[in-house]
Amino acid sequence: MELPARRRSRSWPEALRFGLPPLIAVLLLAPVAVLFQHAHPTGDDRVSVQRERDGAEYLRPLGKLAVALVDAQSAAVAGRPVSGEPLKEAVAEMAVVDTRLGGDLLARERWAGLRAKIDALPDRATGKAASTMAAYSEAADLLLGLYRKVREASGLARDSVADTYYLQDGAAEELPEALVYVGRFSDLAMIAPAQNTTDHERTIADLGAYRAAAVSSASDLIDDLLAAETEKVSLSGGVLGEIDAFQRAMETLGAVTFATRAKPSPAATAKPTSNGRGDKSDGADPVGGGSSAATSLVVDVTRISAARAAAQNAAVKLNTAILGELDARLSARVDDLDGERRLVLGVAALAVALAVAAVWVALPRRARRRRRAAGPDANPPSSSTALRPATPSTLPNGRGGYAQARYPTLDEDSSPTHWSRTNAAR
Repeated sequence: MELPARRRSRSWPEALRFGLPPLIAVLLLAPVAVLFQHAHPTGDDRVSVQRERDGAEYLRPLGKLAVALVDAQSAAVAGRPVSGEPLKEAVAEMAVVDTRLGGDLLARERWAGLRAKIDALPDRATGKAASTMAAYSEAADLLLGLYRKVREASGLARDSVADTYYLQDGAAEELPEALVYVGRFSDLAMIAPAQNTTDHERTIADLGAYRAAAVSSASDLIDDLLAAETEKVSLSGGVLGEIDAFQRAMETLGAVTFATRAKPSPAATAKPTSNGRGDKSDGADPVGGGSSAATSLVVDVTRISAARAAAQNAAVKLNTAILGELDARLSARVDDLDGERRLVLGVAALAVALAVAAVWVALPRRARRRRRAAGPDANPPSSSTALRPATPSTLPNGRGGYAQARYPTLDEDSSPTHWSRTNAAR
């Protein structure tokens, strides 16, 4: 019994050619997989930037509400009837935006508390102006709290890109704080001259604190905007113009002085002193002087009101311009992420297609090489071989053997021209 012939082993160049297409596929897919892992922007990246855009959209009507609330406070503290239309319109616009975005930004509960507080505000000063101002101040504090909540929940406060971080910090923190403190400073200066003598020292301290907070917020706002203007990205001309107007108004407020002055007494007479000269009776009394004397607070209300109006008008335009810049840059980041994702997916799809094509082309060649390596016995019989009749030597004789093949005899009348090839061999 013959043993099957041992298959000839391939040399290493032939084996390398035999596995070359799969190797090419691996070499194509491996770097693409690394690229896909490191360069492919995940869905979370886009969701995060889109959430920041939602936060910036929420801030637009919130800025209008801040201006309307400060104006209503000024009217109520001064004893004028509050024009409810601007405040109602701002509240209605906020309600629409909160219905759409408040749930995702976790701001719905805070907005509900602020709205309830606004609805309960007095239309004008009832009793003391100080109590009315305190009620509006509570509403303003809730407003600033809502600003902080939106910044945190939307991710604006944690933005890692410098220009967008500084823009959101200016629009959502420094600018509203400056508006609120400028309003408090102006309103307190308006009612200060009518206060009792015993309240003057406290009023001066409050005026100094409000002005310092307003100037500090304005300074931080300007620093944020200048930091957002990088070498690659410049602020629009409208933003720069409003920055100048706002800065001039805040400088005017910072230069305003206020002091107490002693009220002249009808019974006051000049008494000679030990040196024979009369004492001073010009009525001036330094701040912190004797609290027993009747004093009046001297404040340049007209100058403060004009500076407050200029600062507020510039702040309204500045708020719109900053939020427009912020949304434009966030939108550009979303487009960049989408472009990077399409590019990486396209490269990955092309590499996969090339790898599949290489393997697909290699499969028939591999099958042919296997058939040739197996030898001729492994080849299946062709159709011509299957239909060929058995040779005479293999014809059985019915008795367990093989009979001699019989060929037809050649007739004498047969013509040699009709002989077949078999007869000729015979």
